[in-house]
Parts: sequence; structure tokens; C-alpha cells
Amino acid sequence: MRTLAPDSRAETPFSATLRERRGSIVLRVSGPVDLTTFGRFQKTLAEALECARNGGPPRVVVDLTGCEAMNSRGLWAVLESARRLRDSGGELRVADAVEGPVRDLFEATSEDHGLRVYPDASAALSGPVPARGSRSS
Repeated sequence: MRTLAPDSRAETPFSATLRERRGSIVLRVSGPVDLTTFGRFQKTLAEALECARNGGPPRVVVDLTGCEAMNSRGLWAVLESARRLRDSGGELRVADAVEGPVRDLFEATSEDHGLRVYPDASAALSGPVPARGSRSS
């Protein structure tokens, strides 16, 4: 998988790493998802979905435990990716800290969009992986 190197221009370095773990694709994000980093976040998220939809593991876990802040575009990208993956028979889960601004953002919107938020990556990786080709209702 691939890693986007930290952005040396940003106050808080941003990185996004893709890897396969326990039958899932894990996108680990560190630093803020904001105006300066959104493009790289969106590109890496799209790579994860492409892999999941084209023969890779059908579950994507977006690990935001290292993400300090996320703007509305970042939230939209995750929600839209979850919808697209669900429509193709996969599943997207979000791992986030127990409290904080990013968790609050997802807590406020995830239920309306059928997105599950877990306290950490281990919890998000638990449970069965969707069978390839099955569609969630």
C-alpha cells in the first residue's frame, strides 16, 4: 500500500497511510484534514475504495484516532465514500477517539447516514467482514 509523506509546510504534519489488516483496508490519518490537506486525504480515501471495490478486502476502516480536526469537506468525503462502498456491497467504518472535535462531528451526523463510529481501530476491525458481492440494506 502507500503512504503520503507528512507535509512539511503545515503547522501540524499530515499523513495518510493505507495498509491491509485483518481482512480490511485501513486508512490511518494523522494531523488535520483541512483546506491544505483535503486533496491528499480525498485521493488516499479514493485509493482505498478503489481497492475495496476491485478485488481487495470489502471493508475499509478510516482510522481518525490521530486526526486532530476535520472540516466539512472531509466529513462529506467519508460519508460519500461510505455510501458508495455500501452500494457496491462493502462497508466503511470510522475509528475515532472517545472524545474530541472529530468524534463530535461524526457523532452528530453518522446515525443519519448509517455510518458506524468505533473508539479505535481494533474495535472497528472486529466482527465479520462483508462477503464479497453482498449488499447491505
